[in-house]
Amino acid sequence: MLYLAGVVKTLQDVPSVQYQVKINNFSVLQSSKLEKYETGLFEACNHKWKLSFYPNGNTNRGGKDHLSLYLEIATKNLPRGWKVEVNMKLLVYDHKRDKFWAFQDAIGCTKRFHHAKTEWGLDKLLPLCTFNDADNGFLADDSCVFGVELFLVRDTGEGESMTLVKDFKQATHRWTIDNLLEKIDGKVHSEEFSVGGPRGDYKWCISVYLNGAASHAGGKFMSVNLHLDNCPKVPRGRVYAEYKLRIKPQFSGKEDYVKEGSLWFCCPFHCPRTRENSDAFIDYQTLANSFLSGDGRRLVVEAEIMNIGLVEGFK
Repeated sequence: MLYLAGVVKTLQDVPSVQYQVKINNFSVLQSSKLEKYETGLFEACNHKWKLSFYPNGNTNRGGKDHLSLYLEIATKNLPRGWKVEVNMKLLVYDHKRDKFWAFQDAIGCTKRFHHAKTEWGLDKLLPLCTFNDADNGFLADDSCVFGVELFLVRDTGEGESMTLVKDFKQATHRWTIDNLLEKIDGKVHSEEFSVGGPRGDYKWCISVYLNGAASHAGGKFMSVNLHLDNCPKVPRGRVYAEYKLRIKPQFSGKEDYVKEGSLWFCCPFHCPRTRENSDAFIDYQTLANSFLSGDGRRLVVEAEIMNIGLVEGFK
């Protein structure tokens, strides 16, 4: 047993792991824009839970230069005055020893969850310098495994694997819209295009709403959105993408109009949140001055996908 700045660390042969998450291409995750990764929901102690992981530390809680890991209760519609107590340990797999290191704060491993405290964890789980040192066994082939052990919880053996693609080949889809002003209701969708997936089979499309896709955008802005139309063989139904949406100018000497972002997209058959929410993409005056053809009928839109990550469930 080791004591590290208020953290108790013990090596366990076969912990009762209720949920684990494998991170592939960890170095890519660290250099991406994804500050926080949340797992899918899992069940234990008759409740739903999720893990939250900060690959570069939760700086808002003093976790700079460390890994931060938390357990959050996610059960909905709990009764007034609810309390849930669990014996909780956060786990990191040691590839060299083929064992798990169990981490808990020095106060103890019994934690009480209630309406004002729905999350427990460690802001400074491990120093990054320690974790990234291959001699310590936490990383193997740029992959690592985290988990949680809950007292008196059935071991489901359920988990998920999250992968950000290494050396992803950026892809750009250009869409030219003719006769834009004649489109019914000012709504138009591009043809599907394929980017990402095991066989390049993730299907995407772009939508344009002349009058805005939300009430606050109506009459003032044009909306441009990126949609995930289909992602076969993704059990958890979530795909992460870093992207740019741009409108190409119709007159020389003008620059592209670009908005950049990152988002978890859900597959349509898993949940309705399938698009990037860019309802107020560009105001009409800017659009008319530089980005519509002289007769106001042609518009050129591009979607550039710069990186993709996916979540796969396993048992």
